[in-house]
Amino acid sequence: MESYFINLVAEIRQERQNRRAAVPMQPPASPEKLQQFQSQAATTLSYELPKAYLELLGLADGIDYNGCVLYASETQPLAGHAGRSAYTIEGFIEANLLWRDYEPNGKFAFFAERGDMVYCHNLATGKFQLMDRIAQEPDSEADVFNTCEEMLDKLLNHMLDRYEITPIEEAE
Repeated sequence: MESYFINLVAEIRQERQNRRAAVPMQPPASPEKLQQFQSQAATTLSYELPKAYLELLGLADGIDYNGCVLYASETQPLAGHAGRSAYTIEGFIEANLLWRDYEPNGKFAFFAERGDMVYCHNLATGKFQLMDRIAQEPDSEADVFNTCEEMLDKLLNHMLDRYEITPIEEAE
């Protein structure tokens, strides 16, 4: 699975570089940082992070592209914007603590967002989903996934303006 994410992240990286004002990607999180992050998520949120999410952060520690934001291992400056506090990418733990300020959100773990949609793990059903942030429901069965890999695949393809394909199934 990781090799598949490598290709999608490489495509996003290339698109960012092809823009008139090339924008660098977030650097990868180190194995030590990921281990610390995993421990903090377990302690702070009582949540075990999915392997696929950790693998993706090992390629880019958060991605903010094309209206979609994949939360990083911690809130940090966006690459290329060091020293400019207005340009940060939100961390997974910080974002989830904010989401949980509203009690109904306590039954989800949130990984990313795009406009009025969020990419999350429904802790009650065990499913991963793309859902409306207000209605707290997926738009269709196509937005409910058995694995985190499938949800992250959908997110990365949305970053690349691909909305109707399911390449994760083709790649296997």
